[in-house]
Amino acid sequence: MTANAPLSVVLAAGFLLLAGRHPARAAATPHAPPPPATSATPVPRSLEGETAEMVRRWLGEPDVAHAEGEGALWTYRLEACALMVGFRQSDHGLTVTSTLAGPRQRGRPVPSTTECLGAGLAAHREAASRPPPLPRESTIGPITPPSPQTQVPQ
Repeated sequence: MTANAPLSVVLAAGFLLLAGRHPARAAATPHAPPPPATSATPVPRSLEGETAEMVRRWLGEPDVAHAEGEGALWTYRLEACALMVGFRQSDHGLTVTSTLAGPRQRGRPVPSTTECLGAGLAAHREAASRPPPLPRESTIGPITPPSPQTQVPQ
C-alpha cells in the first residue's frame, strides 16, 4: 500500500490478515500492564479523538502495533472479536481517527464496534484485578549422572 492510502483501506487490509489468525494471544514479548482504568476514569462509548495513552489505560497494550509515517494501527485480539484502532499524529500526539471491529473466526457475525470495545474494556478490567503471578523459583539443581547403585540392570 502507498503512503497515501486511506486509513480505512489500511484498517480493512489489516482486519483481513487478522481474520484467519489463531485466537490464542502470542506471548513472545510480555508487556508491563498499564495503569488500570479506575472508577474515576470515564468509560468511552467511542475511542474517536482519544489519545494513545487513554487507549492504553482503557484497553492495555495492543497485541499488534504498527506505526508508519504519521499514523499507527493497533489491534486488540479479544475472545470474541478483534478491535483495530487507527491513529494519526496530531498536536496531542497519536489520536484515534477510526475503529473497526470484526469476528475472530470466519463465518461468525460481525460485532459492532461498541460491543467489541465493551468486551475489551471488561477484559482489561478483569486482567487488572487479578494479582500478578508469583515468580517461579527453580529448585532443580544440576543433573548428575546416576550412580552404579541406582542403575537398572539390563
